[in-house]
Amino acid sequence: MYRRTQHHERQLGWALHAAGFVAVALVVGCYCLFIHNRLVGQKEDDSARIDHLQTLLRQSAQVQRENFALRKEFDSLQKSINHIRQRLPSDLNKDALADELLRVAQQVSLQVDNHHWGPPEAGEGHSHAEISLVCNGSFDSICRFLDEVNQLALITDVSKLRFGASNKDNRYPFQVTFVLYYGIDSHDTEKRKASL
Repeated sequence: MYRRTQHHERQLGWALHAAGFVAVALVVGCYCLFIHNRLVGQKEDDSARIDHLQTLLRQSAQVQRENFALRKEFDSLQKSINHIRQRLPSDLNKDALADELLRVAQQVSLQVDNHHWGPPEAGEGHSHAEISLVCNGSFDSICRFLDEVNQLALITDVSKLRFGASNKDNRYPFQVTFVLYYGIDSHDTEKRKASL
């Protein structure tokens, strides 16, 4: 009986050792699978991020210069846009615009025989309308008229310009059609948010 108990104890001891070994192997396996592999992966990701950040740090002076240049260009464009917005009336006041053109014509001694408006058209971001003038004047008055119209606060383009032969007084009949721009649409998201 003593031998049997000893034998049982020995078998129980080996079973406990085997169970302990299996438990340790499971713990080590789980550690490798769930913790160690993740830590190695995170270490690789962190190393790549550190390399990237060091590269950015080395390039920071260049990036600052580029950012400064781009910011300066953006400010210049913003000023240009604001200047254009100031030059564009919000709506088409045909009488006031025609009076302005007739005032300029009179100022440079240009005779306006007739003027008429074309239909207003909506474009992308703005609207425009054409006004045609039938005039006659000296070559000098025609040039000064076109120059003065170009200097006006409103934005215009010449879409048609036709000259006739001069008469005995060196006056030329001519027809000019101006495209007048107005009613700019705001693409400024801050302003649109405020209006909502």
